[in-house]
Amino acid sequence: MRMEIDLMEHRWGTRVLLDVQAMLHTNEGTTLAALVKNASVSGAFVETAASLPLLSRVSLAVPGKAGGRLDACVVRVDAAGMALEWMDPGSRMVPTLLSMRRDSRGDVLQTVPERLLSVPAASRN
Repeated sequence: MRMEIDLMEHRWGTRVLLDVQAMLHTNEGTTLAALVKNASVSGAFVETAASLPLLSRVSLAVPGKAGGRLDACVVRVDAAGMALEWMDPGSRMVPTLLSMRRDSRGDVLQTVPERLLSVPAASRN
């Protein structure tokens, strides 16, 4: 008998459109190239050629000056990639990632309103 799990994404905050190259690291030691297409204080959607099972634990590494990792869980998978939910939405890396918006030339914008970068108090527990 096959049991299906019905998962629902729970988003906090506004989605910020991004185009940030990153690497996904799995608990099994696999490293995957990824492109973060959008993010919020609760998670992100990443384009990647690979598909991971739902509820897989991953670590999203953002290269460059922002350099850091965000631990996440896969909550949705589709043909373009996967949706991640942050394990620690209060991490300092979340606002850093959200601030990496890019303009049409590919230049990083630092214009994300401060209110969009703050983590809701309820998620800091």
